[in-house]
Amino acid sequence: MNKDLEIMNHIMQNWMKGSEKYNSELFHFQPEGNEWSLQQVLLHMAQIQDFVGVVLKKQLTKQDELRNTKLKNWYRYIMLKLALASSKKFKAPKIVSIIENDISLGQIKENWNQSYTNFVQFMKSFPKDLENKLIYKHP
Repeated sequence: MNKDLEIMNHIMQNWMKGSEKYNSELFHFQPEGNEWSLQQVLLHMAQIQDFVGVVLKKQLTKQDELRNTKLKNWYRYIMLKLALASSKKFKAPKIVSIIENDISLGQIKENWNQSYTNFVQFMKSFPKDLENKLIYKHP
């Protein structure tokens, strides 16, 4: 898991560094009314990391209710990864479909870095006996 977190952080850091070359107008520009600006994509990534952490912490309070993973769960996981890696666009789940477009890159970097540090610490203390439990389902 830590390797995946490192890769995710590396990608996000590269995206944020690459975003520095854009002025505020381009950083917040939405190509078409319903499509997200670069700022909204970066903010979404930072917010989702926080959201996942909150959900996982909440699930840890219900350890007795967690079920073991099964073959169908692994199949769903692989299909989700393939779908997200494709060029197909997906409508964002309602919980994240409205996202602010007035946040600075500096604020996003600060939020991401703090959130990443917290998430890594949380994952280091994650109980090994729960790693094969159904603890989080992607919307």
